Amino acid sequence: MILTVEVRLGEGPKQGPVVAYVRIFGPDDPGQRSYYGVGAVERNDACGGDRSAGCVFGHNQRHGLWALLESACGELRKADFVPY
Repeated sequence: MILTVEVRLGEGPKQGPVVAYVRIFGPDDPGQRSYYGVGAVERNDACGGDRSAGCVFGHNQRHGLWALLESACGELRKADFVPY
């Protein structure tokens, strides 16, 4: 499974550029509790450039897809973003 979320400036047919994205990688055949990798990239011109982070976390499949996204974002909040 690969879940990608793009954050864009603007909306509608004239969407702006991607300013951040999160990509979650998981097992093709998840068990009750599985481990996922998550990576994120932020475009941050105001703070001096782009930065990225990544980590691995466990997720209980009974909690569903939205909980997976929430957990991934929670892990990224704790991650050390580095310039690239």
